[in-house]
Amino acid sequence: MNVRLAIPSMTIKCRMFPVKVCELIAVTESHKKLLEKGLLSLNWKGKSYQVPRVTSNPSRFMFISDTGLRIKPTNLGLGNIATGEAPCNASTVYGLHQCPFNFTQQDLNQPQTGNFQGLDEWYFKQLVDDAASKDVDVIMHLGDYLYRQGPCPINNTDILDKETKDCSAINFPEHATEEEIAEDTIMNYIPGEYGDNWWGWWGDFFWPFLKLLKETPLVALRGNHEVCARGGYGYFMFLSPVEMQDYCLGNVPPYSIKFQHEQFLVMDDSIIEELYGGNDHFLPGECPPAPNTGSIVPIEQNRHNDTNDQDIQEHLDLFTRNFKKIEEMSMEAEVNFYLGHRPLFAIGCNNGSVVTVDWTLQQSLGPTTLDRISATFHGHMQ
Repeated sequence: MNVRLAIPSMTIKCRMFPVKVCELIAVTESHKKLLEKGLLSLNWKGKSYQVPRVTSNPSRFMFISDTGLRIKPTNLGLGNIATGEAPCNASTVYGLHQCPFNFTQQDLNQPQTGNFQGLDEWYFKQLVDDAASKDVDVIMHLGDYLYRQGPCPINNTDILDKETKDCSAINFPEHATEEEIAEDTIMNYIPGEYGDNWWGWWGDFFWPFLKLLKETPLVALRGNHEVCARGGYGYFMFLSPVEMQDYCLGNVPPYSIKFQHEQFLVMDDSIIEELYGGNDHFLPGECPPAPNTGSIVPIEQNRHNDTNDQDIQEHLDLFTRNFKKIEEMSMEAEVNFYLGHRPLFAIGCNNGSVVTVDWTLQQSLGPTTLDRISATFHGHMQ
């Protein structure tokens, strides 16, 4: 096994992830045979750990996506930026200031609105624990693992059901202790921590997913929550299949996952410059009435009216190239499935109109891109 990351110049980021991540690239025939039979084990400090069986002919797939504990205030209110009182000088995520260190109890008590999920209604662990008993051959996680982008305001109001959600326990992580942890002890850090660091990833993904990860191989797509400004560091540290040359990459070229009778073609569509900023969530009051007859047709949109037209063109060029690569790879198998976080042909609502969700992706498709694709699988939509 090799240490996945050992780059001295990255010591600042390493403090956010005080763990050692090792990887074994199974390229030899002996490794592949052991994986097929479920007989491959890894040794660490004198203890053996069984690697889940990786069959070349899977028949039972589990698709899952968008699994983290949602905490997304529309205005965090952590410190008064205008007056300079207790200012939050941290970076922003989707325009929201993140204050991972200098928020106060008074900040957390300020009334906040947004999208919140209570710990008592977050069923991720129960779902995957149940799936662990279903004899699944491969897990396909379609992206969006990290949702805890900041602390949970105590006096919050969810914009969907107008209720206060009890998620404040994540503000006081259980790992903040001087207690010595015994070797090989699995600590339950739930409700854990928040942010793109080891504790945030442990709380939002690894702890609830742990039982299934021990038994089943995982294909881990990258979602928009794993862009570099949000959860990209943890994704590249723990889940990305590419060689780790940097803590985060803006885009990973398409790649294929081959099985005996089919292959899965994976697109990194985590960050896309969307027309008018994109409209990918259904919000109350934004959808028009359903038509009595006929189909729902999105309104026409003119990209040249968008102030970000140059950025859109760059992404059109990028995804046009990437879709050409997808089409080329589809020639290598008779049965192909496309995996991407964002739906290719979804619609959404915006100010009373139906609009194309991922206009940029659709415009990047070629006339024959999907001719050999049997089905596409996605997450992202709420």
